[in-house]
Amino acid sequence: MRAAIADGSGAVTLTIVDDPAPRSTEVIVQVDSCGICGTDLHIIDGDYPAARTPIVPGHEIAGTIVARGQAARHLEEGVFVVVDPVVECGYCDQCRSGRTNLCVNWQGYGVTEPGGFAEFVRVRAVDVEPIPPSVPHEWATLVEPVSCALHALDRIGPIRAADRALVTVPARPDSSCASSSPHPGRLSMWSTSARIDICVLKVLEPTGPPRQFRTLILPTAGIWLSRPLDR
Repeated sequence: MRAAIADGSGAVTLTIVDDPAPRSTEVIVQVDSCGICGTDLHIIDGDYPAARTPIVPGHEIAGTIVARGQAARHLEEGVFVVVDPVVECGYCDQCRSGRTNLCVNWQGYGVTEPGGFAEFVRVRAVDVEPIPPSVPHEWATLVEPVSCALHALDRIGPIRAADRALVTVPARPDSSCASSSPHPGRLSMWSTSARIDICVLKVLEPTGPPRQFRTLILPTAGIWLSRPLDR
C-alpha cells in the first residue's frame, strides 16, 4: 500500500509499504480521510519528542473496516468508523481512574504506531466507533478534534447565555469550542500561541469594572479555558 512516512527531517516521503494484517483483537481500516493536525506538523519537523520516527503520521482517521481479527468479529466489515487515536494501557492509575488520555504508558496512532496517512491502518477493535449513515463521510474526520472541544466544555461546566469565557489555544480547536458552545454568539474568544499556566487573570469587560478569570488547563486537547471567579 502507499503510505506517507515522516522521519523528522521536515520532509514527508510517499512510499510503498506492506499492507497491515489484523491480529486477534484488531481491525484493518481502509482510510477514507485523515485530518492534518498541528501534532502531525511537529512530528514531520522533528520537534515532537513522543513520536517514534520514522512513522506514518495522522490520527484524525475515518474509514471503512475491511478486515478483522478473530476476537473482533462483533465488528462487521464494510462499516464506516472513526478511530480513537489514544492507545492506553488500561492498568495504570490514570487509566483505572478513567483518564485514559493521561495514561502513563501512552501510545498513539500516528505518533508511536502507524497512523492514517496511508491507504490502510491497523487499529485495536476497541478504538473504532461506527458512524451513523446520517453523518456525511466527509465530516467524519472532524470527530476527533471536535470531541476534544466538547470534552473541554464538559470540563469547564455549563456556559450560560450571558457568560464570557477566555479560550486560549495553540492551534485551531478554538473554532470548535465556539461552535460547540450552547451560546456561541456569546462566547468571547482570544487565541494565543503561548501556554498559560494556572493563574488568575483580570479581563476588562466592554462595560463595567474588570472581572477576574481563573484559567483551567485541559491537557487532553491542549486547550485552556478561563471562567469568572464569581461562578
